Amino acid sequence: MGGVVVSQTVDLRKIQGDIAHGLKGNPTSIEVQDRTDELRNILNDHGDDPWTLFTQKAGDNLKVQPGFEEIGKKIVEECRGLPIALSTIGSALYKKDLTYWETATTRLHSSKTASIKQDDLNSVIRKCIELSYSFLPNDTYKRVFLMCSFFPEDYNIPKETLTRYGMGLALIPNIERVKEARGDIHQTVEELEAASLLLDGNKEDTIKMHDVICDISIQIGDNQQQSKSVVKAGKKLANWPGDFSTTSIGAISLISNHLTKLPNRVNYPETETLLLQDNKNLRLVPDEFFLGMRALKVLDFTGARFKSLTSSTQQLSLLYLLSLDNYRFLNDVSMIGELNRLEILTLRMSGITSLPESFANLKELRILDITLSLQCENVPPGVISSMDKLEELYMQGCFADWEITNENRKANFQEILTLGSLTILKVDIKSVCCLPPYSVAPNWEKFDICVSDSEECRLANTAQWASFTRGLTTGVNLEAFPEWFRQAVSHKAEKLSYQLCGNLSNILQEYLYGNFDEVKSLYIDQCADIAQLIKLGNGLPNQPVFPKLEKLNIHHMQKTEGICAEELPPGSLQQVKMVEVSECPKLKDSLLPPNLIQRMSNLEEVKVTGTSINAVFGFDGITFQGGQLRKLKRLTLHNLSQLTSLWKGPSELVMFHRLEVVKVSQCENLRYIFPYTVCDYLCHLQVLWLEDCSGLEKVIGGNTDENGVHEVPESITLPRLTTLTLQRLPHLTDFYTQEAYLSCPELQRLHKQDCKRLRTNLSDYHSDQEIQEKSS
Repeated sequence: MGGVVVSQTVDLRKIQGDIAHGLKGNPTSIEVQDRTDELRNILNDHGDDPWTLFTQKAGDNLKVQPGFEEIGKKIVEECRGLPIALSTIGSALYKKDLTYWETATTRLHSSKTASIKQDDLNSVIRKCIELSYSFLPNDTYKRVFLMCSFFPEDYNIPKETLTRYGMGLALIPNIERVKEARGDIHQTVEELEAASLLLDGNKEDTIKMHDVICDISIQIGDNQQQSKSVVKAGKKLANWPGDFSTTSIGAISLISNHLTKLPNRVNYPETETLLLQDNKNLRLVPDEFFLGMRALKVLDFTGARFKSLTSSTQQLSLLYLLSLDNYRFLNDVSMIGELNRLEILTLRMSGITSLPESFANLKELRILDITLSLQCENVPPGVISSMDKLEELYMQGCFADWEITNENRKANFQEILTLGSLTILKVDIKSVCCLPPYSVAPNWEKFDICVSDSEECRLANTAQWASFTRGLTTGVNLEAFPEWFRQAVSHKAEKLSYQLCGNLSNILQEYLYGNFDEVKSLYIDQCADIAQLIKLGNGLPNQPVFPKLEKLNIHHMQKTEGICAEELPPGSLQQVKMVEVSECPKLKDSLLPPNLIQRMSNLEEVKVTGTSINAVFGFDGITFQGGQLRKLKRLTLHNLSQLTSLWKGPSELVMFHRLEVVKVSQCENLRYIFPYTVCDYLCHLQVLWLEDCSGLEKVIGGNTDENGVHEVPESITLPRLTTLTLQRLPHLTDFYTQEAYLSCPELQRLHKQDCKRLRTNLSDYHSDQEIQEKSS
């Protein structure tokens, strides 16, 4: 599929929002011209004239090929200066030849009038969207675009939902594997975004369709497809919309309404898609409801409240996807086993207590998701192994007690190992004894596996289904796992978590035993026996340790005194960007001593709470030259009763070139935050938040020279500081010193509370901005 490049300088979301606001309502004749003028003036709000906006989207053809500029100016004229029209048309014409541009001009042409009426504006936008739609490269793009109109206004549409619906409706031809369909749908969505037909959603891996484009998309679908779509998503309907004008209906979307019941029976023999999710008052589906909808392929009932499936459900012999997520009252789903063409079944957060034996008939199933079905405590033997086409299995937060003996009362883990097509596995395992000792290592591409006898730990590890990672959470040492498991999981793991691992004594031994070269996130919580997290001992490796690690989290370690006190091989920990430590009461001295600072050259964020350290960074004894911590951006310190300074050692080694946010609270032994010698390096500091530090006297402290004389520079400048919060600092007297000139030219927000000795006044900050001061 060809790429589409779009300038990032245009705020299309705001443009579309303004256009939609301008088009809403039924204006009177007096209002029409005012609204027209308002729409014309929208461009001034965005700082782009029509020609600039169009050329940003249309690309370089205008500059390098003859004829394009003349036609481009005609297109801009036809778009009447409307940003949403210019954006969609410009994107649609990107890298298209002159013939496409000429076609666009012809199809957009409309009669000129002295004044533009409201209907004319609607017509211009509709023509532009329709033209952009017609320029989409193939039927897959068009059908995915039309499918996005099935959702309510401002709805965050998960890309994974589009993938599964797309598979159910066969939107992508000649696709054999789920991962291929997912890749194609995601690429299609990205290019529809680039074409200004979709927007980024507010949540990860989601998109949105603006309501203006949505309305036009529904019209396009009705005009160009043999069967119509009934879309009344988010309309607050309490009842079924009633008889439609035709039985030739391909899709019905009643998402996010207030439906309480459905008709006894409907007659829509061509309907392939029925979306009824988020109707939380829907408690009953009549027995014969589905008898007139036998062509259904996609059925989404997520979030309804009925307690049992209607008997006509088993008549849906063509059903490809069935979603019954959030059915906490639904426990009998055995009739689903009659749907032998089903390929995607999701029962997330359902009330099932056992996987029905009838599910062994689902031979075509490719995705099974029963995540967080908390009451599901049994899986009968032979059910999972019967699903030999299964590619993705999601079982976190439910059944974990796999059979260890040969009593054949419940499933054993060997059944999963027989699934040769399985590529994604998310599963809980109560004990390492549930794993068979010998097996060929499976080739799982994505996995998230928790091995722990703690139900709390297993539930905490459950991730959202959209977040595909290679993760291992364990409550036992790696030595206890069989060799095939280490090859299939630990050697590939990117996320490694030790929780409630009572006999864990040295992470280095685990690293060597598990070959954790791919780990990017290391999380250690409540593992009681570790004094030094990484202890070299006699097993000094000659290769880097955790060379790809980016995040290090250490929590609730009652005996831990340090992370590592010895010199690690070059290349170790070199990618670490974030270190977070909490509730480790015996952790003392410097959190990051010199040997670690030298290795963590890419460190960006440090968060520490509830330890006994007296400094965050240690530079004492360092002989190397050059500034350190050059990439540090955020520093958060809380409840550190022994902390006396941010670092030990020569301050000239500290260069906070990129430090943006500093938050310090409940550190009562700190007398100042920064020495003035590092102030020249605080050029990016934007937020400084200080509270409940009873010993703090100054924000910036002075130095004394070799004769004990207090050094005071003539001026201190924090050029980007915008927000300063000073709360409950009873001994704070000055920001720095009254003798020096303090300049904070960008300071906009100042919050002071219970700083009774503070002598620094508002004017002392010398800001060029109007400061919003809040004092109490």
